[in-house]
Amino acid sequence: MSMLSLEQAPPPSAPFRFFFTAPVYGAAAGVLLALRADAVLLTRWAPETLAAVHLVAMGFMLQVMLGALLQFMPVAAGAPVWRPLVTAGFTHVGLNLGTLALVSGFLTGTPFLLKVAAVTLAATVLAFATVVGLGLAR
Repeated sequence: MSMLSLEQAPPPSAPFRFFFTAPVYGAAAGVLLALRADAVLLTRWAPETLAAVHLVAMGFMLQVMLGALLQFMPVAAGAPVWRPLVTAGFTHVGLNLGTLALVSGFLTGTPFLLKVAAVTLAATVLAFATVVGLGLAR
C-alpha cells in the first residue's frame, strides 16, 4: 500500500484560489434566485434558470473539483502536476472568465458571449486535463 506523498503537495495558494472563489459563485446563484425567483423557477429553459444552474455547476462545483484535483493528484496518486502555480493560474482565470461569459450570455441573450464562453471553457478544461493526464502518464 502506498503512502501519501506530502512533499509533492503544491503550494497552498494553488488549490486554495479555487476553494476561495467557489463560494462567491454559490452566493451569486442565491442572489439570482432571490431576485428573480419567479423566472428561475418558471421553467428549466428560462435564461435565469440556466444562469443559476451554471453558477452552481461551473462556478461552484467545477471550481472545487479542479482545485481538489490539483491537490489530490500529487499527494494521493503520486502524479505531480506540471508547474502547479502556472497550471492553477491559467485554469483559474480561464474558468472564471468562461463561467462569467456563459452566465452573462444567458442573462443578456448575447450569442457572442456564449461563443466566447464555449471556447474559453473548452480550452481551459482541455489544458487542465492534458496537464493532469501527463502527470498521470509519468
